[in-house]
Amino acid sequence: MSRGARWTIVAFLAGFTWMVLAGWETDTPTQHLWDVGFAAFMFLLAIGLIAPTHSRWALRAVAGIVGAGYLVYFASETINLLRGERQVLRLSQPSATTAGLGFLIYGIPAVVYALGAERVGLARLFRSRGRAQAGATGDASAEPSDLDQHSNDR
Repeated sequence: MSRGARWTIVAFLAGFTWMVLAGWETDTPTQHLWDVGFAAFMFLLAIGLIAPTHSRWALRAVAGIVGAGYLVYFASETINLLRGERQVLRLSQPSATTAGLGFLIYGIPAVVYALGAERVGLARLFRSRGRAQAGATGDASAEPSDLDQHSNDR
C-alpha cells in the first residue's frame, strides 16, 4: 500500500475517532466505555498503518480484536440457538449460521494473523507440503532453501 493511501486512511480514522468522541457529553457511562474501546481500536489501526514494518504488533492486536469479536458473536448466537430461540436465515438478521460464516471467513484468518502463522503451525504445514510436492514431481530445481526463502515473512 502506498504511503499516500496509508496517510489518507489514517486521516479518516482520526476523523472517525473525533466523531465518536465528540458526543462524549451526551453519552452514558456505558457508552463511554464503548467509545474509548472503539477509539483505542482505531488508534491501534492507525499506528499499524503509519509504520507497518515497525508496528506489526498493532496490526496483530487489531486482528486479535476482530477474531475475538467474531468468536464472541458466534458463541452468543450458538447459545441463543441452543436455548431454543428461533433464528431466521436472512440478510442483516443475526443467527448462528451467519455468525459461524463470519467467524470462518473473517475471525479465523484474523486469529491466525494475530498469533503469527509460524506459531500456529500453518507456515510449517505449507512449507512441508511444498517440499513433498517438489520431491514427488522430481523437480530438482525446487531446493528446500528456495522454499524456505519466505519463512521469515510474517
